[in-house]
Amino acid sequence: MAGFTLLEILAALAVLSVASFIIISMYASSAVLFQTNRDEAAAGRLAEEVLILVQRAPASFEWPAADAWDDGEFQELTWRETQPEAGFEALPATMPTDRRAYERERGAYERLNWRALVKRPEPEATHAVAAVLVTWETRGRTHGLTLTGAVPWASVEEQL
Repeated sequence: MAGFTLLEILAALAVLSVASFIIISMYASSAVLFQTNRDEAAAGRLAEEVLILVQRAPASFEWPAADAWDDGEFQELTWRETQPEAGFEALPATMPTDRRAYERERGAYERLNWRALVKRPEPEATHAVAAVLVTWETRGRTHGLTLTGAVPWASVEEQL
């Protein structure tokens, strides 16, 4: 008599179930990895934009008082009154033209918050160290990215 036994059919179903589980797990992992990469890329772009703004347009920020620089600790920079609050929605100049892609990219930027910090490493230093901290939350966990750079002290002195 030709055909498959019940045991052969159950073994085949078990193999198919394991293979299906592995494929679905890989798909879910790749979706999480995609979102993580998108968030990190958006955070990197935002941190770079803010750091460049600190370096090239220091007058856009309210700088700490001159006596605050003595301890060598980071001091927070704040926007001037004419600018939006820290954590503003800083969409890049170039965004996708497709509506769904635009909304997806906008959603990534809306979850980002940032702070700009600055310190003078030594009293005689010719530069100040600027740091931009970008944070966001994904699935209940806080993530962060920090980008640092130098600001010529002559630019800082003009703001004090």
